[in-house]
Order: sequence, then C-alpha cells, then structure tokens
Amino acid sequence: MNEKRSISSFGGIYAGSIAIFSLLILFMAVGLYYRIVFAYNIHFENLHLGTQFGHDEYNYIQMAKNIVEKGVYGYMSDAPNAYVTPAFPLFLAAFFYIWGAGGQALLYAKLTQAVLSTISILLVFLIGRRLCASSVGLIAAFFTAFYPPLILYSRHLLTETLYIFFFLLYFLIQITAFGKKRMWRHFLAGFFMAAAILTRPMVFILAPLPYIYRYFSKRTLLGKTAKQFGVFLLGAAILMLPWLARNIITLGKFIILCTQSNPFYYGIIEDYTSLPPSDNETADGIRLILHLLKTQPVKTIKWYTIGKINAIFETQDYWLQNNYKYLSSARLLHHFIIVCGSLGVLMSVYIKELRLVSLFIVISVLVQLLFIPVPRYAIPLIPLFSICAGYVICFLFSRCREKDFKGKAL
Repeated sequence: MNEKRSISSFGGIYAGSIAIFSLLILFMAVGLYYRIVFAYNIHFENLHLGTQFGHDEYNYIQMAKNIVEKGVYGYMSDAPNAYVTPAFPLFLAAFFYIWGAGGQALLYAKLTQAVLSTISILLVFLIGRRLCASSVGLIAAFFTAFYPPLILYSRHLLTETLYIFFFLLYFLIQITAFGKKRMWRHFLAGFFMAAAILTRPMVFILAPLPYIYRYFSKRTLLGKTAKQFGVFLLGAAILMLPWLARNIITLGKFIILCTQSNPFYYGIIEDYTSLPPSDNETADGIRLILHLLKTQPVKTIKWYTIGKINAIFETQDYWLQNNYKYLSSARLLHHFIIVCGSLGVLMSVYIKELRLVSLFIVISVLVQLLFIPVPRYAIPLIPLFSICAGYVICFLFSRCREKDFKGKAL
C-alpha cells in the first residue's frame, strides 16, 4: 500500500512538472512571437531630428557607428568621452561591425534583443522556483512574457532589454552561489553584476547588498562572507578594469562608471522647467531641497514620496499603433503586477523567501526618487515585482501550505 502511494505521488509530481514545463515553453514561445512581430512591424515616424528613433536611440546608433567607422567612443560627440557606460554601445556596434551601417544591422540587433528578452522569461522562472516554488516562478514568467512594455522595449535600441537579461542572470547565479561551496559562483556573480553595471550604472549601489543581507540574516562568519564578497569583487573587476584603464589612458581621468549626471537638480520640484540653469547641479540642488524642506516641508515630502511614486508606477511606458490596438487589454497587467508585487514586498517583512528580492526593489525605488521620475524607471523592476506578485497569488490560493513552498531562501 505504501509503495503504491509512493508511486502515485511520484506520478503526480512528474505530471505536475510536465505541465509546468509545457506552460513555461508556451509562455516563452508566445512571448518570443510578439517580440519578433514588434521588431519587424512596429515603426515610428518623425521622432528625433525627423528620424524613426527616439533621442537616446538615435544617439546610441550614431555612437555605435562612430565606434566601428572611426574608432571613437563618444556619446553625442565625435571626440572620445565616458558619458555613458560601454556595454550597450559595444553591443550595438557589434551588429554594425558584422552587417555594416545599413538597416539590416538594426533589425538583427532588435531580433537579438527579442531572444534575450525571451531568455529573461526563463531566468525569472528559475529565480522564482529557486526562492519559492515552481508555481511562483511560472506566474512570474507569465507576467514577464506578456507585460506590454517589456515586449515593446525589446524592439527599442535602448539599454533596458540588455540590462534586464544581465541583471537576472546575475541574480540567479548570486542566489545559487550561497547554496554551494564552490567559490567560482561568486566570481561569476560578480562578472555578470559588472555586465549589468556597465549597461545601467545605477545598479552599482546594490552590488554588496546580498552579502550584507546574508551576513545579518544567517549570522554567518564575517571572514567567510568577506571572502565570498572578495571573490565577487574579483569577478566584477575582470570586466570593469578594461573600461577603467581605457578612461585613464584615453581621457586621463579615473572614471569608474561614467560622467553622465543624473537629473537630481531637475527632480526636486514637479515643474522642473521653471528652474533656472545651474553650473553645479549637485550643490545647487542640495541647497534648494534644504530650502524647500524648511519653507514647504509637506509639499516637498509629498512630492518625494507619493508624487514621484505615482509618476513612476501609475502608468506604463507603452503605446500601440493602430493595427495592434487589440493588445490594449494587456495594459491591465501593469496595475495588477504593481499592486500584487507591492503586497509581496510588504509580506517580505515576515516571508524570508521574498526578502532579498524586496530589498532590491525598495532600494532601487528609493534611489530613483532622488531624480526626475519617469514611467521608464519601472520597466527594469517588473521582473522582480512579478516574482513577488507570483508569491502573493500562490499564497492566496494555497494558503501558503508548507508542501507548496519548498524554495531555498537566502
């Protein structure tokens, strides 16, 4: 009798695994389909300088061409600079190097991003399964596959798609590194964190977070944690040092990240167009915010909390052309993911499986609140929100039974 139960139980687990695997493949296939369709068929007219590209897209394209044709790495300039970090410009330059400066290079870049965005669906699933359960990972993969801006941005020649891929790959390796004794996993985590930093430098501030969290949550030996973090830094240095050396040799300056300034000064008030020009935005910004906190404390605090959070998360950065209006119903996913994901962040106070994911979300949002708030800032956080939302949904339907949640929290 016990043997029969064991066989029956194994059969149920096997069938469940097949169902989850089949759904994951379906989500990835449909997600890839729409990403490829958008890469081929979504076009815009009369954007920056009358081209079909937005301001940042246009400048990245011109920069990539200059790298290939003139050997000059400079953003919005024919002279060398370090205004932006190198991962995405070099990614784009690779397509011009292989296929030339024609339209095919841009199409192949978009198609490659479609593939990377689809792989990110798998990475989200694996992270959700590792931390919580396969069901959580599957729900998170569904959200990531069909969240409209993630589909749209995979056809934009911007940093979001490449960054999300590198960050999720880093995060998956990072959470598995603590469960194994092999130090090379920490090295690899550092390498891919550096890749994410060289794509979007703001994540630099989050690099030590898992090791700080691990030390305080597990009360591990400081020496052991420090050794793991040291190996992590070594992996990051391998990728970061060539960029640092280039800046010293070419520009004569010690520049770890980039010279691009974040719009801190113009994010202090809602109507930033009314601010006078500044020669030192950081110093003038600090003086202004201190003045506003003294003279208009309620209004200023409201803007830096409710106001900016609404500006980032209230709407999604997404628009549809007429022949794809039938996809407009997918807009509802935005609010659903944000609301459920935010509940998951709150639950992480008690649910350790969500704690590290939630810390990445909260600290990222706090950093973003320092600058001009735009809906585009929400897009790289959606995969993490999706994992938290997946947990909340499973919690509500399963009442969080122990057998349903066998994740390996840090």
